[in-house]
Amino acid sequence: ATGADPLTGAPSPVDARQLREVGVRPAAPPAPAAGPAAPPAAEPSLEGLVLDSLRAANEPVREAVLYERVLARGAGTEAEAFIALLERLSTEGHLRVSVDHDARAAEPEPFAPRLWRVVR
Repeated sequence: ATGADPLTGAPSPVDARQLREVGVRPAAPPAPAAGPAAPPAAEPSLEGLVLDSLRAANEPVREAVLYERVLARGAGTEAEAFIALLERLSTEGHLRVSVDHDARAAEPEPFAPRLWRVVR
């Protein structure tokens, strides 16, 4: 969804004539156009960080441990969004998951005793 009105295309830019019609003045003159800006440094995607972490491990990784590894690589995500990404990647066939039914230690919330690995 774009938030634009499909009938009028609003919101749209307003020119100086339209501002004068309604008696509105800009608070400050527009800033002069600068030269081309340097492109922002690309941040690694959460998906890329997850896949890279699993590939580096070269073995199945517990969900909570994988979350900590991804955070250490610079991800800034909530645990719930992280788990949702893992489930999406599994649904799309990029990851495999197995459940450790014999887990002796309780996983911290909201994690479950699941082991994740990359599909090669």
